[in-house]
Parts: sequence; C-alpha cells; structure tokens
Amino acid sequence: MVSRSPFEKGKFSIGAIEYYCDDVINIAYAESKLEVPLGDDWKLKFAGQYVDQGSVGDNLLQGHSFSGHQFGLKIDLPVRNALFTAAFTQAWGLPTCKTRGAAIPAIQCSGSRLQSSR
Repeated sequence: MVSRSPFEKGKFSIGAIEYYCDDVINIAYAESKLEVPLGDDWKLKFAGQYVDQGSVGDNLLQGHSFSGHQFGLKIDLPVRNALFTAAFTQAWGLPTCKTRGAAIPAIQCSGSRLQSSR
C-alpha cells in the first residue's frame, strides 16, 4: 500500500509518502521546501527530508527485524550564475537503505550518507 499527501502554498511545500508491505517493510518519507526572496536576484531556498523504515510482521525481507532513519537539510542561495549550497545529513539504525524501486525516487543511500536526486 502506498499513500501520499502533498501540499503547496506559494513558495512553501510539504509532502509525505508511506509504503507498507505486510510482513516485509514499512517506509515513511517526508519532505518540505521553502523559498524566501531576499531581493530581486536573491532567493534563499530551504529543503529538508526525513525517512523512517523498518521491518514489520514476519520480517520476510531479511529474516530478522531492522529499523533505520535518515535526515537531511539543505540551503541553496542562487546568485546570478552561481549556486551556493550548504547541507547536512544524518543516518542511524541501518548501514544502508532498503528501497522498493521507484517508491521513493528522491532518496539514495550509501553507507550513512543520504543524497537527494531532486
């Protein structure tokens, strides 16, 4: 089962998706974005995302229970033809993410690094 809940208002957006498969895995993903104009040519952009995933029921994916989390924040400042970016990511619980194909296309995990493809 997959469920989504996107919401946008002006330069603000927030959304979440959940993927649940009986006796296998439950993945919840949320993201938010905000753009703040600082002048005619300056627009500060904030983005954040969070993923929680874990085994459920009979643990058919790996044969044992597991859970993990990833969290990321990003700030962009476009200035003319340049883009200045600062980001922070944190992952705990799992050394790598489990994915279901394109269920969560914005997340790629490698070790404890979370990377956005958006």
